[in-house]
Amino acid sequence: MITEWLISVATSIAGWLVGLLPTWTVPSQITGFDDTLNEFIGGFGGLGVWVPWALVVICVGISVGAWLIGVGVKALRWVVGLIPTMGGGT
Repeated sequence: MITEWLISVATSIAGWLVGLLPTWTVPSQITGFDDTLNEFIGGFGGLGVWVPWALVVICVGISVGAWLIGVGVKALRWVVGLIPTMGGGT
């Protein structure tokens, strides 16, 4: 009973705080981004004769994958470095 009252007070305070924020509408640059992106990508449609898109996608995928593996290894080394007995520090 007391817990329910405390939860209702907390939700009332949270609702009041949210009500203090001004209303915000999403700018047209964000809502129309998909149209802009489609126009940009549509310009590359005619390049299929000269650009081997399958090869480009494979190369970009391998590059991004190698980068993600490198970041993962660095993150793992950082976490291991936090362990006092394995960090190599004195």
